[in-house]
Amino acid sequence: MKSHWAWLGGVALIIVALIIGLRSAEHAPARSSFDSAAAFATLTRINPENHAHPIGSAHNRLIRTRIETELRALGYSPEIQSDLICTELAPGCSFVENIVAMKDGAGEDAILVTAHYDSAPIAPGAGDDLAGVAVMLEIARRIAETPTQNDIVFLFADGEEAGLRGAMAFARKHPMMDRVDLVLNMEARGVSGPSAMFETSAGAAPLIQAFAQSAPHPVANSLFYEVYRRMPNNTDVTIYKAAGAMAMNFAFSRGVALYHSARDDNAHLSVASMAHHGENISAVLAALQDAPLENLRDAGEATYFDIFGQMLIHWPSALNLPLAGVLLVLVLALAFVRKVLSPRRLGWAALAMMSLIIGHLALGWALSFPLGVWPGIHPLDHPHPWPARIALISSSVLLSLLVGVGLARRAGAETLLFASWLLLALIGVALAGLLPGGAYVALVPVGAFATIAACEAALRRPPVMAACVGFIAGAYMALYHFLNLDVVFNFQLSHFKTPVLLMMSLAAAPIAVWCDNGLRGARAPLTLVALVCAGATIGGALAPPYTPDRPRAVNVDYLQITNTDGARAAQWQLETIGPPDAAHAAAIGFPDEVSPFLRWGLRDAKAYLRVAPDLTLAEPHMRIISVETLDDGARVFEGELQAGRNGFLYGITFASGAGVREFWANGERLAQSEAFDAPRGVAVTFSGVGDRIMQFRIVTDSSAPVAATLFELSSAPDHPDIAAIIAARPSNAAPIHFGDHAEVQRQITF
Repeated sequence: MKSHWAWLGGVALIIVALIIGLRSAEHAPARSSFDSAAAFATLTRINPENHAHPIGSAHNRLIRTRIETELRALGYSPEIQSDLICTELAPGCSFVENIVAMKDGAGEDAILVTAHYDSAPIAPGAGDDLAGVAVMLEIARRIAETPTQNDIVFLFADGEEAGLRGAMAFARKHPMMDRVDLVLNMEARGVSGPSAMFETSAGAAPLIQAFAQSAPHPVANSLFYEVYRRMPNNTDVTIYKAAGAMAMNFAFSRGVALYHSARDDNAHLSVASMAHHGENISAVLAALQDAPLENLRDAGEATYFDIFGQMLIHWPSALNLPLAGVLLVLVLALAFVRKVLSPRRLGWAALAMMSLIIGHLALGWALSFPLGVWPGIHPLDHPHPWPARIALISSSVLLSLLVGVGLARRAGAETLLFASWLLLALIGVALAGLLPGGAYVALVPVGAFATIAACEAALRRPPVMAACVGFIAGAYMALYHFLNLDVVFNFQLSHFKTPVLLMMSLAAAPIAVWCDNGLRGARAPLTLVALVCAGATIGGALAPPYTPDRPRAVNVDYLQITNTDGARAAQWQLETIGPPDAAHAAAIGFPDEVSPFLRWGLRDAKAYLRVAPDLTLAEPHMRIISVETLDDGARVFEGELQAGRNGFLYGITFASGAGVREFWANGERLAQSEAFDAPRGVAVTFSGVGDRIMQFRIVTDSSAPVAATLFELSSAPDHPDIAAIIAARPSNAAPIHFGDHAEVQRQITF
């Protein structure tokens, strides 16, 4: 390679080509074998009003009736599983109404296909999760007359948003659960993007193989599952896996600014994403509906990743550690054969690699300010991400070229080349031992480099082709994960994004050393890349961080608090998820700064607050019927709880160290000592129960008084002040989660 212009042109061309191919990381396939038009028509029939339908609401019951009607029209006989379910996971109770439809097979085993039909209190729920409901109904139509060996159970679960309680009701109490071997679940964390298989069950190698062989456009990787299962996130699949079922969990997660938002509606839903759901579930179902499901169990873990969403590469995870060791030895042996590991050159190579590592962290941190911190962007979603992406990618290219024409020249091209790949091989060994599902990130590029380098060594040629192929493989892995990280970090955390690009940079820098025109000849390419980085950074900083299609989350709330002596205070509350909108708050008469308050009387939060009139909203009721003192001095309180305004959520909260030993409701223990001692305390919630009276039993540690807060969330009160605040909300903001609502708190001691 004679010129750094050639190096820059080649690197840029490969990056652009890979990014074009990696549209699969952000977009569902444009074409699908699944009938998306029919599924979307079904979705429109289920919720033509685009109304929210939280558990227990009148509209949720209407949605349930419409799903039943659709199933009967397809020849099914839907069953309603109604139950008051109380659980220790997300402590509380809900009254759920699951819809269960059966397609009988010839055998004894069953596959459960499921999605939930309830929504967050403010959200129409087109993405989360009526898209899954519509897909299920279309699949039910397609297979209604198809003979299958296994039973197919269609579960339209209620109460997922309330704490997975519909799934719990089915797993605990429905007789079909004993026959369910495999669960196929559909979820969403946004309104668009590919339907990615992000979670499976233990020993899932046969399931991965079936998915790889059957799905036309598989999107999945085992690294994200390794990370996901270590996070405190749950879906309905959590319940089914705990009950012993195998599982595959699919979700699309782009457009996360609309997740649980008033704009998660039919108009904003990507029909292509819904079709990808259908394509995936249909493919896996067709592959396994006649399979002996018990043969799929406990067959070992799999390592896997997709190539441009067109094919899934997979192998047994048990091979990772031996393979990582072999590759490390092979790269080391090739370095000795090439005689490039002199101590002096290795020292310079180590310094060059350390410069790349520190440089990526430092530049990522520096760029996080203009790209995310100062504009005040959404924690996970940006309406115009490409200027910021280009800024970060070009910063990585800039570092590669700087190191390649600077420190690395003293190391020499081949010394830096083999030192870089030795480092990546060591990373592969570490991942194989500590995070096996993520080992492919290093094993694939190192394997590509080492294999070709071995062939070139046998031909007594320098490892030029190995360096180029290794760079392409490393760049694929770097850019693949860089784009996928958007669903985890936004640009205010760019220093978590740029390290992912390090693999690309480590592979690119040694190739730059081969250029023979030194630093002077690289000045123009360096200047160009720096200008691209600077221009993209300016563009990213100036790009609007919120739009009507990617809105800021802003709720308008009425907060009423009654303390233990009966004194009552009320405030209007402008609640923002993510960076606050100070200009909007000031324009409608709120103070300049956010103020702290206790959400539900328990959890630290901040919002813009201003004094509101006392509307004397009804409070939730607690009636103590009996008190018993135990031999150890502890007391047992029994009584009743009831909502005051028939809100969508109410409950009781206890701060950490409140002196409570156990809390029971309707005969189920919901929390015990360890939970009450946790730093965040305990919230016991009731949803979908309407005005039902809930029986409770509280066991305290001693005779000392216990402090608690009764709270209730309900629809916003009808008042001109709140109407004016809502009317002033800008078009690039939308209510989220509980939406515009009233929160009533009543502090008690018993």
